[in-house]
Amino acid sequence: MPLTLPQSFSDVLDYRHILLKRKWTIILSTVLVFLFTSVRLARETPLYFSSAQLLLSHEPPSALNLEDIFQQNPWERHQQGPDMSSIVLLSSRMLAERVIGKLRLDEDPSFLAPPRPSLRRSLGKLVPASLRKKIKGLFSKRSPESSEEAAVTDPSFKLQWLVNDYLMALKVFPTETGLVQVNLTGAGQGRLREILETHLKEFVKLDLELKFETSEEAEEWIEEKLQEAKHRLEMSQLALLKFTDENQLPPVQEAFGPPANLGAQEQKAAEYKTVMQTRQVGMELLQSLLKNPDVIEGLPEMRDESPMLETLKSEYLKLSAQYNTLSTQYGPDHPNMVRAKNQIANMKQQIREEAHRLLRSMKAQYAFFEGMLAKAAEDQAETVKDMRRRADLNVRFQALSSEVESNRKVYEEVLAKLNLVKLMGNLKDDTLMSTIKVIDQPQPALALGGGSKIGKLGKALGMGMLLGIAV
Repeated sequence: MPLTLPQSFSDVLDYRHILLKRKWTIILSTVLVFLFTSVRLARETPLYFSSAQLLLSHEPPSALNLEDIFQQNPWERHQQGPDMSSIVLLSSRMLAERVIGKLRLDEDPSFLAPPRPSLRRSLGKLVPASLRKKIKGLFSKRSPESSEEAAVTDPSFKLQWLVNDYLMALKVFPTETGLVQVNLTGAGQGRLREILETHLKEFVKLDLELKFETSEEAEEWIEEKLQEAKHRLEMSQLALLKFTDENQLPPVQEAFGPPANLGAQEQKAAEYKTVMQTRQVGMELLQSLLKNPDVIEGLPEMRDESPMLETLKSEYLKLSAQYNTLSTQYGPDHPNMVRAKNQIANMKQQIREEAHRLLRSMKAQYAFFEGMLAKAAEDQAETVKDMRRRADLNVRFQALSSEVESNRKVYEEVLAKLNLVKLMGNLKDDTLMSTIKVIDQPQPALALGGGSKIGKLGKALGMGMLLGIAV
């Protein structure tokens, strides 16, 4: 019985046979990938990066916003927004030029390489020089190549190119908390940290310089606004003083307080009305008494108004009682009855006379209190009118006083700003204080990209073998 191999082992032998037949293809592919990777690694420039953190803090806002008052504030134009002006300055061309000039990065080939020539210029070098000259003469006296070479050798163009490259290597990441992450990428591992430190120092100096460059303009502008605020304050104070003099106002607590006599006037008016009502009732009773003296029996006591009337009332009641007693004993023509009738008639006449006198007195009192009530009403109306006038004066006085206080606050605020600008202008370089703080100093440069060159070459060998097998 013949020996048979398992199916899986047969497949492995088939694969081995295929690989042996294509060994030169695999070797060629591996060598090509290895050579390509080696050349690329040899020409590759390693990149490094360094990072630091800044804290951009600003002074708290003032109670009064001058920008809202004067609509324009050019001396604070570099403080538009919480941190945006500082972030723009941190990645500005002005700052990049200062760092490049101070560290002479344009003379340091380890940090920045010269600009690469164009593909046309690189291919042109393969053509012989004599042939290139003939071709240049056929087209123009000045070729694009010569202009390109002139641009490369031009110092201003070179500086512009360096600044562009520098800003591409600089990355700024702001946050809402005021912290700013600054990263710098470059080829020079040894100087990368030094460059970032210089960048941060120059940033602080430049921020202060920009503030102080506008100090003269700020001082002139604020002095002009200070004069305007002073003029407004003086005019408002003059208007308040003129208003006080024209209205002859006493002290404020007396001028605008409620009138002290208003309550007394109201109380007196109520008393006058009560007395008049009492006199009205008394006059009605007296008029009925004049018509019929017999009603005196039911007349209320009026001892305060007329004690005489009360005496006549008691005598009348006695005579009436005697007459009633005699009428039971004698006839109407009896002398005692006639005498009693005469006494009663005489008493009624006295009652009429007293009632008439008292009625005239009550009418006079009623007219007097009626006049007093009218006078009290006039006084109350005058008092209410005075209260309204006081209220109007109070409103106008408060408006003028508020305007004076507002102008005074504006004047004090502008004066404080002017003093601050003058103080900043008088500061020395060694006493300058910045609101920018370096939280984390620049860290040592770290390499970008993972893996070493040996590891990359090993990966290239594996990739080449896989590519050869796949082909």
